[in-house]
This record gives sequence, C-alpha cells and structure tokens, in this order.
Amino acid sequence: MNTISFGFGRYKPDDELNDNSNNSSKAAERCSCWCVLSIDGLGIEAKIIHKGRGKFKILEDNYKGKYIGKIVDASDVIRCKL
Repeated sequence: MNTISFGFGRYKPDDELNDNSNNSSKAAERCSCWCVLSIDGLGIEAKIIHKGRGKFKILEDNYKGKYIGKIVDASDVIRCKL
C-alpha cells in the first residue's frame, strides 16, 4: 500500500517511509502492552499495539506464535498489564 507523505510534500511508498526499522521497532515496543485476549474461545496472553478504530495487531503471543500478525477487535481484549 502506498501513502502520501505530507511532511515531505511528495509521494513516497510505505517502505521508504519506514526504512529505519530499528526506530520503528523501538516505537512499537514503547506503544505496546501485554494483554489477555479471547480468541477462538481461548484466553491467550499477547503483546498488542493499537492500529486505530478499535483494532489491535498482535506482535507476540504465548501460544507458539500462532496469532502473530493477526488483527483483533477491542471487544476481544479482556485485560491489559501496564
């Protein structure tokens, strides 16, 4: 997916905007938290990050990595550990 960067005033693909993966991973670590989620009737622990409009992306999980990258709804979040 391509975006328009208003900060630079010109069109840039997403991979150019996020070329410094080290800084983006630090930002994701700072903005994420471990939560208990209800997925498929299971209560799993996962590290999530807010993606907007009540959606969260799973960054890590304690269920053999099965749910990494999955987008979940806010109603699936049971409890968060801050």
